[in-house]
Amino acid sequence: MFRFILPFILIVFIGSMYFVYIQPGILRLSVINDEIQMVRNALDVQKKDVEFALKKLEEQWNNVNIKDKNKLHRLLQQGTEFDQVVFVNHINNIANEHNMILKNLKFANQSLDSVKEDYGEFTMTFAVESNYENFKAFLNNLERNEQIIEITDLSFQSTDQEYFTYKVSLVTYWLK
Repeated sequence: MFRFILPFILIVFIGSMYFVYIQPGILRLSVINDEIQMVRNALDVQKKDVEFALKKLEEQWNNVNIKDKNKLHRLLQQGTEFDQVVFVNHINNIANEHNMILKNLKFANQSLDSVKEDYGEFTMTFAVESNYENFKAFLNNLERNEQIIEITDLSFQSTDQEYFTYKVSLVTYWLK
């Protein structure tokens, strides 16, 4: 009789374990798997939406005029190095348009290693001699310049009745 009772007790114990622990665990796993599948489906839909939006943006970028693209690149230069010579020549050309010559040029180029942000700075200080009207037009051209330029310091001295010596410090930026 003991032989029949022990297997019966084991069957009842295993059956109760199944109904108390295993079956609810299987049901929870099934629910979790369904939730995972719903999230995967939602991610697939979002991925398709992002790919579609990216494709539209690429099409729009490809339709942008090359002149406008060049202006955008000049607005904020990109790269590991800032082209100081091109920038100085650009400022010099603006000064020449107003019959001014850059004098006493000084530069401070922030090294990329010291920059923790995503951009670098190039500071330039110079002096020009001009009358007030020409200098005002020069500043107006700097203000309307395609590249971001921030004038950080401006001072002047009188040289005679009509001309002044203007000292200008400016900063421009570039993306790393």
